[in-house]
Amino acid sequence: MAAILLYHSVAVDVMDSQLQVRPDTILRHLDWCAKEGYEAAPLLDTLADSTRKRVAITFDDGFASFRLAWPALRARGIRPTMLVCPGRVGGENDWASPGRVRGRLLDAPEIRKLAGEGVALGCHGWDHRPFVGRTVPDMEEDLSRCEKWFETTLELRPAVFAWPFGQFTEAAIRVVARHHEFALAAGTGRDAEATRWTVPRIEAYEGLGAAAFEEKLDLGSFFLELARDRPGERTGA
Repeated sequence: MAAILLYHSVAVDVMDSQLQVRPDTILRHLDWCAKEGYEAAPLLDTLADSTRKRVAITFDDGFASFRLAWPALRARGIRPTMLVCPGRVGGENDWASPGRVRGRLLDAPEIRKLAGEGVALGCHGWDHRPFVGRTVPDMEEDLSRCEKWFETTLELRPAVFAWPFGQFTEAAIRVVARHHEFALAAGTGRDAEATRWTVPRIEAYEGLGAAAFEEKLDLGSFFLELARDRPGERTGA
């Protein structure tokens, strides 16, 4: 069984414990994973063979504060994956609910630099709009714009997509499956069987004790039968 940790913003002084996390807290989470027998691995390696006890690290939205955590992760040989919204690059997370912390998002040169240093990249939708209540042509246009940006700006086509707000429908799954090999959910446990387009992640935030973290790790671990999965075979949320 494999697992994927989900983070957003990084901060030395945390003001929003659901969105921000300290760099040393991330390392502590990795230590707890290692204690439970999980080996840190790149996301695509983890998804390709989920029979092995591996844990991957992901950061949604592309916050510039990621750079606070990157030196320590890099020193450990960790290759995290950052999921970015091309239409929001260089801006801020203005989709945040009232009272939540807002922060600057990385610009294109910063993203290129991180990619050159070993940070893997994935797509999080053009502008972070949820993939629910939208027409198929609208979602197709969203992903096509993302593909063009990744190809022209970074010269790559990401294999992984992360659902904005963790929300998706069966129709959205069929659309995303035409553009990406995998799609990541958020906070989905074993009550919902995982497919390659509804891969569960563990929301690992500041303030989690060891026991609570281990429970999340147990509930959020998954196994993908890649050969069997087909879009729309099983529905999402």
